[in-house]
Amino acid sequence: MNVKVLLSYISGERFWEYEKPFPPQLQISINVNLIDFETLSKEEASSRFIVSIQYIPSVGQVVAKGKLIVNGEENEIKQIKEANEKKQIPLALVQAISNFTIGEIIIISKALGIPPPLPLLIPQAQEKPQSSSLV
Repeated sequence: MNVKVLLSYISGERFWEYEKPFPPQLQISINVNLIDFETLSKEEASSRFIVSIQYIPSVGQVVAKGKLIVNGEENEIKQIKEANEKKQIPLALVQAISNFTIGEIIIISKALGIPPPLPLLIPQAQEKPQSSSLV
C-alpha cells in the first residue's frame, strides 16, 4: 500500500496569557479524522482529513487539514473503506497522517509558545543499590 498525504491548511491559536506559567498538569489530545472517504478505482481511494490538537486546560489549539490518497491492492482499499464506515481508521493511515503533519504542528506550536504535542520524556530515577554493612 502506498499512502500520499497532502497538507492544505494549518492554523493555531494561543489562549493562555504569556505572563502566566502553564499549569503543571497539562494534557494534550490528538485527534485524526477522515472525511468524505471515497474509492476512486479498485486500487485507489482518497479522503480529506483533519488533525486537531487540544490542550486541557485550554492553553491553545492547532488544526491541520489536508488530503490523503491511498494506492493499493483491491482488497486493501476494500478493508480501508469498511473500517472507515465503522469509524475505525486503520493504524497505518493514522500514522502516515500523523508523521506527515507533526513537523508542521510542532513549528506552529513553537511559534505560539505552547507545548508541542510530543510525549515528555521523563528520566526514570534509578534506585540506588542498598549497601550492606559487614560488622
